[in-house]
Amino acid sequence: MSPFRLSRADRTLLGALVVSALLGAFALFRFFPATRSGGPAEQPSTFFTAGYGLKAAYTTLGRLGFSVERLRTSPRKDRLAGVRTVFVLGPIVELDKATRSELLDWVAGGHVLVVSPGEGDGLEHWFDSSSVSDKAKPGVAELDLASPILAGVRALSMDRPLTKVLGGPAIGPLERAESSLFWKDARGTLGVMVSHGDGVIVALADAYPLTNQGLLEDDDARLLANLARLRATPGDSGRIAFDEYHLGFDEHDTSPVALAKLVVEGKYRTAALQALGACVLAVLFAVVRFGSPVTPVQKRRRKHGEFADAAGRLLHDAGANVLVEERLVEHFRLRARKLVDLSAAADDGVLGVEIARRTGVDLGPLLARLPGATKASRKDVLESARLLYRTLEALERGSR
Repeated sequence: MSPFRLSRADRTLLGALVVSALLGAFALFRFFPATRSGGPAEQPSTFFTAGYGLKAAYTTLGRLGFSVERLRTSPRKDRLAGVRTVFVLGPIVELDKATRSELLDWVAGGHVLVVSPGEGDGLEHWFDSSSVSDKAKPGVAELDLASPILAGVRALSMDRPLTKVLGGPAIGPLERAESSLFWKDARGTLGVMVSHGDGVIVALADAYPLTNQGLLEDDDARLLANLARLRATPGDSGRIAFDEYHLGFDEHDTSPVALAKLVVEGKYRTAALQALGACVLAVLFAVVRFGSPVTPVQKRRRKHGEFADAAGRLLHDAGANVLVEERLVEHFRLRARKLVDLSAAADDGVLGVEIARRTGVDLGPLLARLPGATKASRKDVLESARLLYRTLEALERGSR
């Protein structure tokens, strides 16, 4: 049997462990999103401290006295009660039609929405875009310093490769809204402000100016402060919210029974139940016997003496006494030469003399008889074996 072959019980246990590990990893990924340096994709999340994250913006606004929070559920109208400004930057989950409609109604009530396109997007229903080579140089930025968004700003930085810029005026439900371009460079439009009802929507070609890295450049930090103060009134206690829901960090139950809730109620219920069923079937197949039991056949272990007896009987029946005696003497010669410190080329005469000197045993007749012998009785073989064995014992005692 191969040393790496697993029994059925071992394979079942290994399969159960693998399924448990996968479920555990899935639970960790779903219930505990990354909250430190960054994630597998460059997402402008307030959880991330990497250059592309928004942790600095989130922390800075809080220290400036603004009430800041994270939106980890869909930013619907009822969830936005008391919120003055919402940042939806680089979404990887598409804003569906219902969410876009409720956000527009919420903005029209006198609120501020700051957006930038992402992989999931949905913002293409509001703003057109145009492609640009990622090797295109920014050139000199053109800023509308009269815009309230750029109060106190002298320069802004979008010093990163872009594949798309804002294509121009707003489209779709915002097509007739009043819009003003406040930032562009050689690549195209980078910033647009659109009035909608009593509120405004500020669109950036990329979230870079508000990221941890971007806030360190030019007057990007002042741009963030201006966006936070936009539409604020004296004594305004309106909150500022960063959308994490459309970055994939939706809210989850982190209680000890969260995994059970996911299995029973969540959208992954079918997959979880299938995995559980597979484990149950694997265990059943491992413990349930198919057919009547079969008594195992125990093979009797052989002893070394049995092999020696069998070999002796075989040689005796073949009449190979001379061959046996020759092999015994040859084995003796090799052992004896080592014990008396003779070379392997020493002849029998020298060996016999040295053995006689050390043990008093004369092996001359035996060593002289063997070459050319054609006949030997069983008695001769046994006597030769006893003599050679006693001689070796004497030599070994003498060499200690």
